[in-house]
Amino acid sequence: RRRSERTRRDRAWKENSARQPRDALEERSSRASRKKTQVTCKAFTRLQLRGRTESALSELGASTQHLFNDIVKQIPKFDGTPYKLDLFSIAVEEAVEQLPLYERRIMRALESKLVGKAERMAGRLASYRRASELLRDLRDKFVNKQVADKLALNLGNATQPVDVDARQFGSDVRSLYEDAIAAYSQAPDINAIEREAAIYSLQNSVTDSFLLGLSEPLQLQVRLKNPQCLADAIDIAGDIENKLRYRAVVGSNVTSVGLIGVRTHPGTTKNSESERATDDKKVKCQLCKRTGHEAADCFKYKRAILKCSNCGLKGHEASTCRRPSTNDRDSRQDSRDDRDNRDSRRDNRDSRRDDRDSRRDSRDSRRDSRDDRDDRDSRRDSRSPRRGERDSRDTLVESNSRRNYYNRNNDTRCDDGRDRYARSASPDYKNSNSHNNRNSQQSQGYRNNKSYRENVRSDSRQSNDNREPAC
Repeated sequence: RRRSERTRRDRAWKENSARQPRDALEERSSRASRKKTQVTCKAFTRLQLRGRTESALSELGASTQHLFNDIVKQIPKFDGTPYKLDLFSIAVEEAVEQLPLYERRIMRALESKLVGKAERMAGRLASYRRASELLRDLRDKFVNKQVADKLALNLGNATQPVDVDARQFGSDVRSLYEDAIAAYSQAPDINAIEREAAIYSLQNSVTDSFLLGLSEPLQLQVRLKNPQCLADAIDIAGDIENKLRYRAVVGSNVTSVGLIGVRTHPGTTKNSESERATDDKKVKCQLCKRTGHEAADCFKYKRAILKCSNCGLKGHEASTCRRPSTNDRDSRQDSRDDRDNRDSRRDNRDSRRDDRDSRRDSRDSRRDSRDDRDDRDSRRDSRSPRRGERDSRDTLVESNSRRNYYNRNNDTRCDDGRDRYARSASPDYKNSNSHNNRNSQQSQGYRNNKSYRENVRSDSRQSNDNREPAC
């Protein structure tokens, strides 16, 4: 048996070893056929896409052309300013995303969008295949680390020219700051740590750069106001500069809040009145450069200097303000808040009522389903009135049959035990073959052993030889 099993295993191993080269060859051939099929499918798909593109270009209608023109119009112009490059890049990427089939046409349309310092890039648009390549070159040229450092240096060295007011100088400083931030944010040759450090430094130093660039008397007065940000510093500097300029023109006829001084004309005769009328026509305001009034009567600078403490608008005081006072606004706000709170409480009450109604409906539905189930059970019981008796009778019969079965088996086991004990007690049974065979069957593993069977046969022969002959 062992030899046959070994030969069977050897034969199976030989068959597997002979089958492996054939399977490998079949697998290689199937792989090559699949690859060929994939290449064919890709070529067919490419031809289909090319045909679709050509058909789409040929079937370009008025609506598509109108959409293309609108998208191109939305792209802003780029003149080399760093903060405008971000807007230009976003607009170009969105245009290509909306019309991917017309990317080359969009590239050609960008020729009119590149102006100023970026106009040189317009002549090289034909060499770009994709818009991403153009945007990468624009970032490398206009927002690199060298450009960002130069803008930061210009911001630190900015000074107010003589013929430029504080607000205009503040707008110039803000433009330099925005350009430097945009250059550091988009520079491809700066790592993340250097970028964050440069932006943080610019944010903390932009206000000081503006204050250091102001003229000397104005700079001191603005620093005394302690501005918190660049916008506050520009507003404070503009207001102080207007007051200083107005006082220099008018002289001492200015109140503490910048009110206009009153000019008196000597003489009350008709000749003096006529002379004063002719003088008013010839006089020219030194502030707004218009004729007919002087700087003391200029309404434009009244509007620029006076500021209401009630409504916050310029051109009048709180005593002449037509808007309600702050206390009235606070009372109206309180009443509005009370009304909102009352509405919210009513909404909460309505929501709780709705929840209670929904729970009641679900409880009623469960009760109805329970009643339906009880009715169904009662109808089933009415259809079979003797079902309970039949079930009880079947249960009784089954229990009796099971009890009889167990009693019969117990009696049989008891009888078998008594007979076995009686046989084992007799001396003839101990020397008999059945006794030896019974002892030999105690170990299941040695039953098929050849030496064990021979020993059993020899013992049985000796027992037969020693047996007494019958009388």
